[in-house]
Amino acid sequence: EKSLKDFGAFAAKTAAAATAAVAGIAVFSVKKFADFDSALNKSIAIMGDVSDTLQTDMADTARDVAKSTTFSAEEAAEAYFFLASAGLDAEASIAAMPQVAKFAQAGMFDMALATDLATDAQSALGLTSDDAAENLENLTRVTDVFVKANTLANTSVEQLASAFTSKAGNALKTVGKDVEEGAAALAVFADQGIKGERAGTLLTNTIFGLTDRVGAVPEKFDALGISIFDAEGNMKNFSEISDQFTGVLGTMTTEQKIATLSQLGFTKQSREGLLALVGNSEALSEYEDALRDAGGTVDDVSQKQLDTFNGKMDLMKSRLEDVAIEIGGALAPKLGEMVDAMAPIIDQAAPVIIELFDKMWGALENIGSFLKPLIDESLPGFKTMFDNLKGPVESVLGFLTTLGETVLVAVKDLITSEPFQKAFERIAASVGDFAKEAKRLVESELGAFLIDVTKFALISGMNLMATAVQKLADGFRALNS
Repeated sequence: EKSLKDFGAFAAKTAAAATAAVAGIAVFSVKKFADFDSALNKSIAIMGDVSDTLQTDMADTARDVAKSTTFSAEEAAEAYFFLASAGLDAEASIAAMPQVAKFAQAGMFDMALATDLATDAQSALGLTSDDAAENLENLTRVTDVFVKANTLANTSVEQLASAFTSKAGNALKTVGKDVEEGAAALAVFADQGIKGERAGTLLTNTIFGLTDRVGAVPEKFDALGISIFDAEGNMKNFSEISDQFTGVLGTMTTEQKIATLSQLGFTKQSREGLLALVGNSEALSEYEDALRDAGGTVDDVSQKQLDTFNGKMDLMKSRLEDVAIEIGGALAPKLGEMVDAMAPIIDQAAPVIIELFDKMWGALENIGSFLKPLIDESLPGFKTMFDNLKGPVESVLGFLTTLGETVLVAVKDLITSEPFQKAFERIAASVGDFAKEAKRLVESELGAFLIDVTKFALISGMNLMATAVQKLADGFRALNS
């Protein structure tokens, strides 16, 4: 009989603990689903008429992105808003989302900034397309070039993107130059400390300075043996233009170089940009060749960002949140039904509750008016008591402070001692061995079985909770009717 009672008590405690755990998971899951759903709907709201199928695809893509990057599903859902603001429809946004997330991870900035930088530069270069597949191809090309340039030259992805979006992208498009050649010129600028918006403005002034002056004084360019356009009327490559000016200006002093360019009519800004390119023909050519082979750079760099402990922890967190969103999505409709059923009851109870609080407030006011004289009379006595206690309390606090400092010194000595360090090393080695064994267990048949059992237990618990919520909703409806 005693054994049965003990077993019954143990079973009751176990059931209570399991119920509390499932309830906690349910609360967490519903919140995660609600946050994700809210972010997604805010993005969908500015896209116009989006079909249910596309909405489902948007949600699935955002969740997939979260499981393969350091960003959460909620952050991915928010990024749709910025893609839509850049003019992309739902289909194009779905296609672009994974690349934008990897670009943000490779550049180590948030999704909002990544979306702005990539889409603005793409638009400035005239590479935005209404066709989702073509737009993704162009977006991938631009982001690969940006990240590759970051690995080659002394510039960041953000600085390079800022240069393209501050006039340089449009200037390059005007003279028929692509993102690779433009990025090579900006990389040469960056190696000389000219970066960001200043680099973009300087490259723009250089491009339009060349086209303007060769049109205004072609005979002076011919006399120097410099040609800016080829036989078909296309602007020559920056490396070739640099090589020509280097041949003319190479042996001159700085003063003579400036005087020669001034005679050609170049402004101060265009002279500065042109002189930054002079002598860098080989660097321009090498950078451009490397950038034309930039395909897959974003994938490589973003993957390396995941090959860290923090990266792996972020991935595990995203996977757990994805499970929570799945569970929350199943529970939320049932909770919605319960809320709808409770609404009429709350409406009926509201006047009674308001009247109750009015009466309570009146009672509290009466109590307050009674207590005020007592409090006013007692305050001087309390002040005297606190003044008398101030000295002893300060002494006790001083003693505790001294004791704490002594303990901290002792702890520091213990931690830095050789026996403690050796013990810590043994513990670290044991943790590593445990991790290997845990991985082996997870990958074994037994591990797969335990995972299946855990999934079954969670799903069963969620189903039971969903059933309970449904019964509550039915009960509230019955009360209301």
